[in-house]
Parts: sequence; C-alpha cells; structure tokens
Amino acid sequence: MDYDVAVVGAGAAGIAAARRLLAAGRSVVLLEASDRAGGRAWTMELAGMPLDMGCGWLHSAERNPLVAIGKDANFTIEQGPTAWKTQWRDLGFPPSGQAAAEAAWNALDERLRADPPASDRASDALEPDGRWNAYCNSLSGYMNGAALDRLSIADFLAYDNAASNANWRVHEGYGNLIAAALPKVEVRLSTPVRSILPDGQRIRLATGRGQIKARAAIVTVSTNVLASGVIAFGAEVDDHLRQLLHPPARATGA
Repeated sequence: MDYDVAVVGAGAAGIAAARRLLAAGRSVVLLEASDRAGGRAWTMELAGMPLDMGCGWLHSAERNPLVAIGKDANFTIEQGPTAWKTQWRDLGFPPSGQAAAEAAWNALDERLRADPPASDRASDALEPDGRWNAYCNSLSGYMNGAALDRLSIADFLAYDNAASNANWRVHEGYGNLIAAALPKVEVRLSTPVRSILPDGQRIRLATGRGQIKARAAIVTVSTNVLASGVIAFGAEVDDHLRQLLHPPARATGA
C-alpha cells in the first residue's frame, strides 16, 4: 500500500506531524525504530507510580499546546511553582553552599550574555578552575540535556530568552501524555528506516520490515541519528543535511 506521507520517528514531533496530516485528510504511516512511541518522553511505572525517564516538564506552560491536549485527554496537569531548586532538608548542601552555587551559575549566565566567547561553546565562559564549575556543568546537563562543552551559547540564550517560568508537570506522566496523543493512523513500531530514496514521483523507504512507498516523507528523528548515518538519503538532500548537521560558523562581533 502507498501512502500520502510517511513520518519517520514517533516522538512528539512525529506524532504532531501525523495529527496535522490526518486532520488534513492525508493517509499516513508512522514509522518508529524502537518498540514504543514517545521518543524522549517515556513514562515507566514504579511501585504503582508513574516515573518519567526522559522529559518531564511542560515548559512555558501558559502557552504550551500540550497543556490543552493533556486536559482534553483527562490528564492531571500539576500547576504552580516547581521544587527542583529546593535541596531536600538541606542534606549535604547547606544554605550557604546553595547560595554560592547559585551565584556562580548567575555569574556564568551573565558572561554568556555580556561577553560570550567567539567559540560559541558555553564551557569556554567558565571561570578558570572555578569552585562551582562542576555544579554549573551538572545544572546544564539537567536543564539542556548537554554538558557545557556541547552547549551552543546562541541556542541556549535563544531558548532562555523566550521561555517563561511556568514549568508544570503531568501527574500521570509526560511520556503517557505523548503516547496518548497518537492519532488513528497506521503505526509501525520496531521498524527502523534504513534509507529514504526517490523513486520516480514517489519516495521509497527501506525499513527493517520491508519497503514502503509514499508521496512524501517527514523525518523527525534527532540530529544525532541523522549524523550517525544509519539512514541513507539520496544525493538530492545531501547539501541540506550538511547544512543541518554542520552549519557555518556564526559571525562574531568585534
């Protein structure tokens, strides 16, 4: 069977694309290499409680479309201030240390804004041999999913400047919410895509479970997956991929 669109990757982006395409009356197949939908959003049950193993916060919640999707699906959205900056009973981290660590992060943030290094690498703005550098690095991993030596200053500030302080949780689990947003389209799990190539007026996708043809393909896998080369593309998209994975260096001010 041929489809209008093959969507590669059943994470939040792939699910959103499939929802929009279905609403537009298109036939869709959603292809996912793993054995579950949701991508980075993954909720496990532990002792009868939902535990998010990946993303967990509805950031900028007052304008986050997932809030409305969750409420429509009868998920419980936990609103109000977050507790992630509160050290439980100050164990192992007295208030004086907490204040010093926060001051070090704020100073790093100020350097990123006022005098960013030409490298665009956040770790280059750390204070040499700073006492709280390890703390700042850990905090970046928690906030950004990347250590400071892998963090683009321009990208971090673009996100941080646009974000609000409204960070809410999904009581039943963020991963469960994303999985529940799956539209009624054909979903093929455990179906890794090996290549996406032109085939006349259509697109041919070779997967671990045979070939699929579609009029178009939407690829929503991460840039890490693209950079690994596990999906082969035709020469027609090589230039685009190079620009995506290896963008030209940003110009820096004098």
